[in-house]
Amino acid sequence: MEACILGAHQSESNTFHFTSILVDHHLAIDAGGLATGLSLAGQRAVRYVLITHQHWDHVKDLAGFGFNRLHDGPVDVYCTDEVRRIIEANLLNRDYWIDFFDGLGAQQPIFHHRTASPGQHFSVSQYQITTIPVNHSVPVMGYQVVDPVGRALYYTGDNGPGCGQHWAAAKPDVLITEVTYSNAFANEARRFSHLCPSQLQEALEVFRDARGYIPRVVALHVNPDYEDDVRREVADVAQKLNASIEVAREGMVIDV
Repeated sequence: MEACILGAHQSESNTFHFTSILVDHHLAIDAGGLATGLSLAGQRAVRYVLITHQHWDHVKDLAGFGFNRLHDGPVDVYCTDEVRRIIEANLLNRDYWIDFFDGLGAQQPIFHHRTASPGQHFSVSQYQITTIPVNHSVPVMGYQVVDPVGRALYYTGDNGPGCGQHWAAAKPDVLITEVTYSNAFANEARRFSHLCPSQLQEALEVFRDARGYIPRVVALHVNPDYEDDVRREVADVAQKLNASIEVAREGMVIDV
């Protein structure tokens, strides 16, 4: 299984994108950088999208991605019913754009909603998916994706301090999570239910105590204002835990 980081940041510019991960070219997890991070051909290869929650930086590119797929057949979009409602009411509001869940004139819908609920197990293509709820300012579901040979990728979505107990529901080979702030802004991280490197360390220690190991860890959703400090502090955490922990970049490819 191969995972490509389309968007690794909590912001976007001409060089970095909102959060999005692409598995084996056709399964996306979150859509913050799903259009801006892929060519048209790359977007047309995507058949499934898993959405963790409704915040702008995780769903923004559904609007452009749906438009680019008007002539390429439907895409299955997995999220809770509430997340779909919020996306339709805001991002895909017909007074603002196009509701790709509902169809366009005589056209069939571009997005086929597949309801996903916390604690659920289901199949998507050749993968086994488990949804794992985590703590954030709004309800968030992380996704563990297991391929046919048993290799497991777990993307937590956004989560804050205390998330290690939730992560222990997974047993991944690669864990992708957020580290938004540097340690100097630990209080802000706690306030907005995000992580800084010291809080990442605490979560990984909880996971290690529960599971007996620390998987390879990739951190994303970094606020660009703090990125230099985050990279240095994450490297310190990796040394302290004797673990493989790195900060993602756009275009990074992870072999799971």
